[in-house]
Amino acid sequence: MTILLRLFCGFFLLSGAAAWSAEPSPGDLDTLRQRMTSAMIRSANPERGGVILAAMRSDGTFPDVPYDNTEPGNWRAAAHLSHVHALAAWYASLGPAAPDRARLREAVFRSLDFWLEKDYRNSNWWWNEIGVPGRLSSIYLLLDRELEGLRRSKGLKIIARAQLRMTGANLVDLAAITIRRGVVEGDIALVSRAVGMIADEIKITTGEGIQPDFSFHQHGALLYNHGYGAVFLSNCTELAVLVANTAFAFPGEKIELISRMVLDGNQWMMRYGARDYGATGRGISRVSGNTPSAAYLAPIIRNLLETGTGRDSEFRNLLSRLEGDPSAPLVGNRHFWRGDYMAHHRPGFFASARMFSDRLFNTDGAHNQEGLKSHHLADGCTYIMRTGREYHDIFPVWDWRKIPGTTVALDSALTGRVNIKGTRAFAGGVSDGRYGCAAFDLERKGLNARKAWFFFDEAVVCLGAGIRDNSGGPVITTLNQSFLTGEVTVSRSGNPSRIERGSRVLDGVRWVHQDSTAYIFPEPARVHLENETRTGAWWDINHVHSKDPVSREVFTLWLDHGTTPADAGYAYIVAPGLGLRETERYAAASPVRILANERAVQAVQHRSAGITGAAFYSPGRLRVGDSLSVSLDRPCMLLVRESEDRLEITASNPVNTGMRLTVLVEENGASESVVFDFPDGDYAGMSVTRMLSRDR
Repeated sequence: MTILLRLFCGFFLLSGAAAWSAEPSPGDLDTLRQRMTSAMIRSANPERGGVILAAMRSDGTFPDVPYDNTEPGNWRAAAHLSHVHALAAWYASLGPAAPDRARLREAVFRSLDFWLEKDYRNSNWWWNEIGVPGRLSSIYLLLDRELEGLRRSKGLKIIARAQLRMTGANLVDLAAITIRRGVVEGDIALVSRAVGMIADEIKITTGEGIQPDFSFHQHGALLYNHGYGAVFLSNCTELAVLVANTAFAFPGEKIELISRMVLDGNQWMMRYGARDYGATGRGISRVSGNTPSAAYLAPIIRNLLETGTGRDSEFRNLLSRLEGDPSAPLVGNRHFWRGDYMAHHRPGFFASARMFSDRLFNTDGAHNQEGLKSHHLADGCTYIMRTGREYHDIFPVWDWRKIPGTTVALDSALTGRVNIKGTRAFAGGVSDGRYGCAAFDLERKGLNARKAWFFFDEAVVCLGAGIRDNSGGPVITTLNQSFLTGEVTVSRSGNPSRIERGSRVLDGVRWVHQDSTAYIFPEPARVHLENETRTGAWWDINHVHSKDPVSREVFTLWLDHGTTPADAGYAYIVAPGLGLRETERYAAASPVRILANERAVQAVQHRSAGITGAAFYSPGRLRVGDSLSVSLDRPCMLLVRESEDRLEITASNPVNTGMRLTVLVEENGASESVVFDFPDGDYAGMSVTRMLSRDR
């Protein structure tokens, strides 16, 4: 064997302060004003405005606004300003000779003056510094030249509560409000400062913001590409279009970074129009309704297409997928070492694994009374999607201790602090861009488990080992908890049968089939299965929402490891897109071979693909084939890809530190040592590839 090549699978950094190509002028401010107000005027809805106007009371208030409401999450008193904005946009859209223009003008100022006099505030800082100033700044842009005296100064004082501070999406929100204020005040320096701060926030960082792997962090070290990441992208791309061809225009490298966050980050965390809810934080507990949860990306993509990115075909393909078009599928595997997260895409399905470590928070749940039961969202959460509708708004009826893929002690009450960091450092993945393996060492309140995932073309193999717990309650691993779609079929002893609605325990199960997805057990298993109607309320997980009961048809499949397990384990294969006959054939002749499932090492080989993945929790040796083995002197993640003339070895350090790893490859009596020098700092945890020739 001869070392041929070393490949470093990485990203490059783009950063630096914004540099304007010319000195901004009053004409640039006029351009911004015209662009911002034109967009709001185009969105004016006279029909809605007429309803609001007709309902307005003589004191400028509205009967549908609860002015005494103080909720920190959904502060309904702020709806007053939404009504004022609707009236102001309608007013600004009318020509000077429009009938009743004077009456509408009087109503706009009457409702505006009411708010200015009361100056309502909320216990949640966001409303006082972003929510209210944001809505008011848009109103003031629409009415700008008609605002005088105390009315003008009082409103601008409230808008000025949006001070330029903080990081990430919050800073971008504050800066966008400041830009609107600067345009109203005619303050070029203020607008320049705000635009510059947004541009400077478009950078690679290991704090809050865009990470080196194009994941996004907010609320500390927390994966948040959707939610706060969505707000960040939306504001940045709207501003990029707004300032285009002015002296404030973004430098090209900033557009490239935003583009990369979308294409190398967010698009990997979704299927068609559905987000991966593990990258959404407490937003998982919010009602999406009929709107696909990743629909926010469509206007972002259109904004970027206006700016010219050099990746237009990729953006158009993504836009097509958002609309449900499968003709240009995303295919590949990506590990986000800064997010403890792996995403896997094939034409027929999407799968992901979400972990957490002593480096990362699991979620931000319970903030503002949202995400109240999100405790286990990162305990190995595994989403399996084909259509993107598998989990859409299922969450009020979820059993939140049976999140797909997780291993949980059932006596663990969903109370206490929701967002925590892990206690173990081993959480990572290895990816060669097409295939991947992820694993982590789970520890939570005395529950321990080694969990690993192996992602192939047609299936995901899920392994658990060393499961132990002393709480005294049952410990379970959930395969899935999704919408019930069609019939559930179970095969035992080679006899497939349809399962009636209800809850049951089944022994000797070879496979379960539901919604064109097969759950296959290499060894017959005892499973718990529910296919029934479940009822809950959004209020149970988010006190912003209603207490009204909602019902959903739910499919839940899990394994019970018993009480106080000492060294339990599991193994199952998820194969999406199979029919019943295909499932039977696959189960009888699977190309998957489990090489090891122990506390020290978990490894799986896909024989037809010629790929082997392994998670080594300690140094050791693994026999890959009859004449091929690998030995490692450090814990690591490993992929071995075989072809006729070479071996491609990809490795990573799941502890995310710099490290030297030596892999001894033995084949047909010959041996070769391969040395991996893993990077430290920003790129610690990423995958590194080496190639060996096979001298036969």
